[in-house]
Amino acid sequence: MADSLPAPSQLILDDHPRLGRIHVDMEAFFDFSFWLAEELEDMKAQALHGQTMPRSSTRHAHRNDDLRGNQHRTR
Repeated sequence: MADSLPAPSQLILDDHPRLGRIHVDMEAFFDFSFWLAEELEDMKAQALHGQTMPRSSTRHAHRNDDLRGNQHRTR
């Protein structure tokens, strides 16, 4: 039976010799991605229907801060 490794919790966004390695918390990154997709859908619906729809930005605002707070750069 193979040794089980811990599940990864960091997502590497960039690994470049000049930029360094940029990684973020995986869960926060995907939460942010889904929030962004919802916001884009709302904006598209507003543009198509010419209406103002309630924004859901307060619903996930803390997750955006988590994503930015968990970014790390190493060289």
